[in-house]
Amino acid sequence: MHKKFICPSCESTHLKSELNVSPDGVGPWGHVHAMDRCGQCDETIPTHLSRRDNMTKEKAQQNYLRDKQLINLIFLEGSQALN
Repeated sequence: MHKKFICPSCESTHLKSELNVSPDGVGPWGHVHAMDRCGQCDETIPTHLSRRDNMTKEKAQQNYLRDKQLINLIFLEGSQALN
């Protein structure tokens, strides 16, 4: 059973929606099957971070911030390759 939703970005407990996604194997969230959308900041977060599967709220926040930085780098490198 999942824990209560807490957004690792803004710490809101307001869950806007739950999403089932197809893993694409790209980036740090390429293996993710389910994501939650925050009702406050509208970020889309893998459920293993928003529901903190086997981790503290602080660890989920650390992992979320680390992963977001990696994702931003992947998109930046991809957009620069197109130019």
